[in-house]
Amino acid sequence: MKDKSPLGIFPTLEIPSGQLVSGSSAICRYITTKSKSYFNLYGSTPEEKGAVDSWLDYVQFELEPMLCTWLYMVLGHIEGDQQLYSTAVKDTKAALSFLDKHFEKNTFLAGGKYYTIADAALCSLLF
Repeated sequence: MKDKSPLGIFPTLEIPSGQLVSGSSAICRYITTKSKSYFNLYGSTPEEKGAVDSWLDYVQFELEPMLCTWLYMVLGHIEGDQQLYSTAVKDTKAALSFLDKHFEKNTFLAGGKYYTIADAALCSLLF
């Protein structure tokens, strides 16, 4: 697979031009900008796209690492000490509390009227 993803980033999508798009968020962005969907899953304006990107980054670079740290420890996939576990659990609870507060005022992550790829990324991570 290294010949298809020299950077070692997976998943990787080979698009019709032969170019590779690597990473789940990048693939989501590519697909949604190419689709002719009734709902624009990536936002219609630069401001909406910026909000979607911000939430994608939050899910991928903030929430996912802390959630996976304690989950993988519980499942025995990685080893770590009690301090690492406790910190990951505390940080995950704080992040989920932050999301709860956000959803008290917003139906969707990016704050718009529609479901976006940021919502899909969050659902994928949590379920």
